[in-house]
Amino acid sequence: MLKLYGAPICSTCREVKQLLDDKGIPYEYVDITESTKNLRAFLAMRDTLPVYDEAKAEGRIGIPSFVWEDGSVTLRIKGDGPLGGITAVSDSAGNARGYVV
Repeated sequence: MLKLYGAPICSTCREVKQLLDDKGIPYEYVDITESTKNLRAFLAMRDTLPVYDEAKAEGRIGIPSFVWEDGSVTLRIKGDGPLGGITAVSDSAGNARGYVV
């Protein structure tokens, strides 16, 4: 099942949750602010996968984050520049690639 890491204070996370709910897409939501266990699990992933490097370099947390059943991670980084943003994808081995969106 799709796992979504996010936080209620994140407007994009709320929008993504609503979209998944509206489309009837099953997912497990992990609120990283709900407990230190959830936060630690997210940070352990974020601090080891290169898909988060750009978000960290920009001082962002890296949520919302989608973790798929095969262990791959998808992260959308919104940008203010001419490109608009990047969708970064990492497989379960940590190999990352990015797409301009």
